[in-house]
Amino acid sequence: MRKTQLKSMKEEIHKVLSDAKVMAFVQVVRRHEKATLGDVMALSEEMGLTGMNINQLLFEGLPRDGKAWAKKMRALSVRTRQRSGVDTRTAKGRETYDNKVLKEVLRTKAWKSAIDIREAVGGNPDQARRSLNRLIECGRINFTGKARATRYRGAQD
Repeated sequence: MRKTQLKSMKEEIHKVLSDAKVMAFVQVVRRHEKATLGDVMALSEEMGLTGMNINQLLFEGLPRDGKAWAKKMRALSVRTRQRSGVDTRTAKGRETYDNKVLKEVLRTKAWKSAIDIREAVGGNPDQARRSLNRLIECGRINFTGKARATRYRGAQD
């Protein structure tokens, strides 16, 4: 083999291995959602990946044209809804979720926190808060307190 060809092949191998290392790093970081940015940056330095940036971690490999991007985002949204077990994107889905929340609130006469309600019926914090607000607006439940101290119970007739 000629020296120039050997040198070219070695450079190509180093480039491929470097790219594979970056791709593996990105995949591992994406799987560990609770890692802090400091943890990620410390790990990248330890691994010798000095050229990493947040854009690579978040968006590398995602399509950039309109239709493909929208399709990818819809898929991510579906996975999120599947994880929470609640779909409030449709009127029927919201009504079903509101009924579950109302049933949980009416289960006892005691005041309940949003966290307790959400743990019993599922969903994410935003879905629970919006459902509770809809039920307050239509007069089915009452609330007391503010922010994290807010408690809910069935409306007293």
